[in-house]
Amino acid sequence: MFYGHLRFPARDAATRRHSRAQGALRCRLSPAEARENQGIRLEDLPAKISRGWYLTGTWAVTGEKKDGGIEPRRPFFSQGLGAIELAARYEQLRFGSSKHVGAPFSNRRASNILGNSDRAWTIGVNWYLNHYAKIQVNGIQETIEDARRSPISGRNLFRMGVIRLQFSM
Repeated sequence: MFYGHLRFPARDAATRRHSRAQGALRCRLSPAEARENQGIRLEDLPAKISRGWYLTGTWAVTGEKKDGGIEPRRPFFSQGLGAIELAARYEQLRFGSSKHVGAPFSNRRASNILGNSDRAWTIGVNWYLNHYAKIQVNGIQETIEDARRSPISGRNLFRMGVIRLQFSM
């Protein structure tokens, strides 16, 4: 697995205030999944390969430091608005066969699996009310490469919204 952390420092000359944007890039190559005795005549099939990666970034709009999480400087209900964070993520998951013997087929027992991929964009807002409560709102757009093998056959584009309430003690 590869993990990288990106920081982009910036300084506003008018206010003499420092800000920074952070991001992360991860790439994970999983070991090949063995498909022993899964062929039609119980022969071993070439291994299935899965690959995935993502790129993500966040920005604390209200200026809080992000070391170990965000702690609102002005908690909601007592001193102010809380803390607001914008987030974005792009990711891809892809799979196929380790060897490409013969024509590819979509059958999971095929010697050469027809590859497919899933890509997703996520854009969100995190609202930290105080030390104990956070509200996350995300919009997600997902694209499946092969529409015939998607959750809804013939459709390869999916959009959804997610709201999450988080309470910690």
